[in-house]
Amino acid sequence: MPLLLDAFNILHVTGVLPPEMAGIDVEGLADLIERSRYARDEVWLVCDGRRPPGPSRRRERIALSYSGAGHSADDWIKGLVERTSSPRTMTVVTNDRAIERAVKRRGASTMSSEAFLQALVDDHVSLRRSKPRPQKPDALTPRETKKWLAIFGLDETVLTIAPTPAPKAERPSPKLPSTKAPLPALADASARAAAGNDLDDPLDQIDFARLLAEISIVTPPPRTGTRAPRRSRRDTRR
Repeated sequence: MPLLLDAFNILHVTGVLPPEMAGIDVEGLADLIERSRYARDEVWLVCDGRRPPGPSRRRERIALSYSGAGHSADDWIKGLVERTSSPRTMTVVTNDRAIERAVKRRGASTMSSEAFLQALVDDHVSLRRSKPRPQKPDALTPRETKKWLAIFGLDETVLTIAPTPAPKAERPSPKLPSTKAPLPALADASARAAAGNDLDDPLDQIDFARLLAEISIVTPPPRTGTRAPRRSRRDTRR
């Protein structure tokens, strides 16, 4: 169904577009149309004034025209509907009453700018919420397979080659726990460290009482007999 759009009349509608879409220009309106239910329709956007400088994007099904200086988009739209041989297949989107009356006399349908914008917004929200599902690629047909083999100069024997299995990754051997027992003098210190005690001082890590208990202290045997009397210096001089 061909659509003839009064572009600036649609863009001047307020209260329909959400905040993240507000303020779009003609190119933004065309982008919304390409992602909407009207993507497969023939769309003609008619704008007032002259075309702005700079290249414009070429679109497959959307035509963009400017009325030029001294002419209005209203006159363009009414003239296009007058010249067409099948006006009953066209829908004109505008809020301009004069355009609506003129195109209806020719049998064309009309749609308000608010209704058209709301349809674009609904399709935009629906597309954003939908999650694309990955599609499984179709297998090549025998004819397509022969075509690709001919391109690369291969024969059908390559289709029977078994795939090479991927090498298995070697797992690192588990690290065995150490069998060395802790020193007796540090056993209590290790227990206290596990309990969260403060071990900033290295001396706190040693249990001196236990260490001394495990060390055999050898004392000299007591002396037997009487002790000789101590000689004075006078006796030594004699």
